[in-house]
Amino acid sequence: MRFPRNNRRLATLPYELGDMRSGNGASLRFEVEQLTNDMTLALTAKVQATFAYQEAVRVAHSPRVALYFERALRDTLRPVVQALCVTRWHSIHGNIQDTNRTVCWDHHRGLGPLLQNLWVDDSVGLRLGPAEGLLFQVSSALTRARSWARRGVRRFRWLMGELDRARQFSKSPVPEASGGARIAVHYTEGVNPARRTAIFWLRDSQLDPTRVIHYLDPRQGSHPRRVPFSISSETLGELDEVGTSWLWVEEPNVAGRDIRVWQPSAPGPLAQRYRVATHTRTHRGQLDRWVLSIGTTMLREVDYWNAFYLAHNVQIHFDQDEGAPLSFPTFAQSIAMDLIGGVHLGNQRSEMKGLTEQRVWGHPDHVFFTWGTYAQSALVSSRNRNECLVVTGFSQDVVFTGAPQESMAVRDSLQEHGSRFVVAAFDDSFNPDIHFSKGMMQAFYSSLLRWALEDPEIGLVFKPKKTESISWLPEVQELLSRAVASGRCVVLDNATGRLPADAAHAADFTIGIGISTAALESAIIGKRAVHCDLPHNRAHPFYSWGYEKVIFDDLDRMMAALRRYKADPASEPQLGDHTPCLDELDPFRDGRAGRRVGSYIRWLLEAFDEGCDRSEAIQRANGRYVQQWGADKVVGLTPDAEDALGSPPKLELA
Repeated sequence: MRFPRNNRRLATLPYELGDMRSGNGASLRFEVEQLTNDMTLALTAKVQATFAYQEAVRVAHSPRVALYFERALRDTLRPVVQALCVTRWHSIHGNIQDTNRTVCWDHHRGLGPLLQNLWVDDSVGLRLGPAEGLLFQVSSALTRARSWARRGVRRFRWLMGELDRARQFSKSPVPEASGGARIAVHYTEGVNPARRTAIFWLRDSQLDPTRVIHYLDPRQGSHPRRVPFSISSETLGELDEVGTSWLWVEEPNVAGRDIRVWQPSAPGPLAQRYRVATHTRTHRGQLDRWVLSIGTTMLREVDYWNAFYLAHNVQIHFDQDEGAPLSFPTFAQSIAMDLIGGVHLGNQRSEMKGLTEQRVWGHPDHVFFTWGTYAQSALVSSRNRNECLVVTGFSQDVVFTGAPQESMAVRDSLQEHGSRFVVAAFDDSFNPDIHFSKGMMQAFYSSLLRWALEDPEIGLVFKPKKTESISWLPEVQELLSRAVASGRCVVLDNATGRLPADAAHAADFTIGIGISTAALESAIIGKRAVHCDLPHNRAHPFYSWGYEKVIFDDLDRMMAALRRYKADPASEPQLGDHTPCLDELDPFRDGRAGRRVGSYIRWLLEAFDEGCDRSEAIQRANGRYVQQWGADKVVGLTPDAEDALGSPPKLELA
């Protein structure tokens, strides 16, 4: 098996990680993730010993540089480790001949020999091709040339005034704030408080909205496959109504509006300083070249965001993005915040004790808001270099305001058609590289739909994770059409970004596939909820107390339990009951999480306005939060970056 690029999906052997099982019966995805994490940590010391890494630390002067490189290393190793695990799985199951039990890794950039030393399973070999062969060098050069060409074309169109943008831009500066430091927020999911939004905290924060600046990036919308269509003129109108400032950080894709675009005025100093420092050093090893490439990319991003923060007097950045450092700027933003003395804030948006890559390396924030101590315990042992965790309760607290009219209208309609027991069901994304497979999702939908067609008292409300999810399952369309035609099945529209509570409020019982965030949200608002864990993540703590009560690893046994509960709730009194862990999930459950987060942000901003540095601002906000909500609601984790590294160098815009 040849693995030519470390960023492309293997296509030589068929695989579906969700359906392929490890020796313990769990999805092969969990084995791949754990092995990748272990190997990443084992190789970290090698990376940190290189001159290029040490120089990157010296230049960037942030403890989160280590996090950036760890995550970049993990993302580089993961597809190769996956190839090895997939090949071993096929070998164990007799699907390949002995002569094909080898993975060839071309263009490994010096990481290949290190991984070879860690891979000790002789049943599958790892053979290395050229570290940087001629084909790789030519391909890389062409990729860079295409990127430069696209950038040049975009810049030429901009300068020529396509759609008269340049003239409009000159008339549309970014509005000034009312005074003091500002808060940057990445626009991803809208501003409607009844749906997922990154400014759920603004309404009750008592902050002047003009101190919040939304930045719009058509390259990184909430749903990259639909960019540039995720930001429209209507989007900009909504932002104007809320009262926050907004600007583009890339050439805009919306015509007919005033155009506010920001770009740095000159190359940043950090990347230049790094280039000078490393240019004088001979890089003999391929690993040094990989580290140098990662360091250069990182510092260019840090330069960009450092300039952005300085240009707009941003001292606080609130972000809900999760992702790899080379595809999302969250990591570079947190490093830039270290440099200017600001605070990068993160917020829990999903279940935290499931897969490890996001929990362990996905939240590089100074302060991270969690729903409860359940998530805190998962992050304490992470690699994220958080300075403190603050318990706020479930963030989208609009769900506690009572059942919305639309949810009640759905329930009424189902009952009019004979439903006496309504179930809300939540699916998830699926593809060959994750722990959810198409077959799992098909079985999940089919079991529920057949139940509804067999029992005229069953009503179903499906809330897909994405609007188009069900359309990717042609095998269930006939069952779905029959159920919908009966009047006892509803698929909520406009599902992407919609809160699971919209379905849960209409239901008597809720079901989510996997360790389901949507099911947890339903439990938090008082609904019974079960997790249909078809990937068999049996290391999850729910198995220790809630097996076949709140979590099932067998679809048929779950359906049998639901039938028993529907016939006689007293026969299954613990089914779907999350009471044993509710206080850990959300100790408040009072609908005031947005107010708590908003107050904390306001206290930070007030401290910055009074001249406090980052450490003092965080300490002041923590003190006030503890005074109001209790000492157990704030957990300090790591020393401040300046305490660990000394005072950072002063940076100025070039």
